[in-house]
Amino acid sequence: MQYITFDAHEHYTLASVEQADGRLVRELQIPHERGALRQFLQRCEPGSPVAVETTGNWYWIVDEIEGAGSIPGSCTPARRN
Repeated sequence: MQYITFDAHEHYTLASVEQADGRLVRELQIPHERGALRQFLQRCEPGSPVAVETTGNWYWIVDEIEGAGSIPGSCTPARRN
């Protein structure tokens, strides 16, 4: 199983994929274009959990995750001082 995190920004999402042992598989910026997140996830292990930063408009990202057959989860963004 892989572990995937999505850090959503205004125009792109920073995606990280790690193996269960913590080894980084890949990290890249995915532009917010129709189907780009789903296409990225289809190259990951099916059913992998995806942690999504719960920002203002994250619901469409969850739709993409579910559409790719992955499992969405939410996380609260870190508080910045």
